[in-house]
Amino acid sequence: MKISVVIPVSQRQKSAERALRSALLQDGPVHEVLVVDDASSPPFRLPDELKNDNRIRIIRNEVNVGAGASREAGCHHAKGDWIAFLDSDDYWLPGKLAAQAFLAQRDFTQNPGALVCYSSGYQTIRRRTGKQRGLVPAESSHAEDFASACWFMPGSTVLISKRALKKTGPFDLSLRRLEDLDWYMRFGLAGGRLRVAAIKGAVIEIGERPTPLQIHEACGLIEQKWLNPNADIPLPAKMRTALRAYLDIERAAAHHHAGRVMGTIWFLGRSFLRRPRRCVHLKKWWHPLDERREPP
Repeated sequence: MKISVVIPVSQRQKSAERALRSALLQDGPVHEVLVVDDASSPPFRLPDELKNDNRIRIIRNEVNVGAGASREAGCHHAKGDWIAFLDSDDYWLPGKLAAQAFLAQRDFTQNPGALVCYSSGYQTIRRRTGKQRGLVPAESSHAEDFASACWFMPGSTVLISKRALKKTGPFDLSLRRLEDLDWYMRFGLAGGRLRVAAIKGAVIEIGERPTPLQIHEACGLIEQKWLNPNADIPLPAKMRTALRAYLDIERAAAHHHAGRVMGTIWFLGRSFLRRPRRCVHLKKWWHPLDERREPP
């Protein structure tokens, strides 16, 4: 098992160095780390102590293309048979890849053709307030779930085989937001399954939020792609309803973080009308992280 770690970075020199170090310190089978510099100015540069580490490769985009397209570039250049994604403002904790690799090797010994991706528990930290939460995402093999949320922080927790990536297809390069939602919907429709290593494997820093305009643009592209009558892949009725309700949660969140109360109420209310429920999210996606829990 050879793992290629893909880290897209744009204008985040210090935090990207931290992410890079956390990947190199993993005790799992890290074959290489690809840092995809998305047209940073000045360009991302390796710290002196890492310049001679032959596991590191830097790929530079001439123009800024976004996280999804940068991940796709990293996957294209990756030499490993497994890919692990890590956002440049997040970092991994020791043992993260080892726990996931253990699960993957066990699963693929039993079923080599399985279409599976592997996440882990994680800790979120809000930069503005310092508030922290430890969460373990729920496992799923239901396509509808992948249209209902992006609950497992795929940009920084996922380990997936290159074969599964090829079977599902590339990231949609037209999407600068919600690209993970689009990709994992296709993954779910192809019969994909999410497995979770129930350890605290990643630290996710929650800082700058997308603007309502950015989210509305991404939601519009998702709706045009998946919900129009001539969509390339027709969705089952329940999945269409779930997607509409979830996109309104995204819109409501963007308005909330921008301080737009009326927009928040409007879109959240519409989401509840589309999918009646007793909580904001469409289902319970997480349980609290039990830090005493050992890797499986």
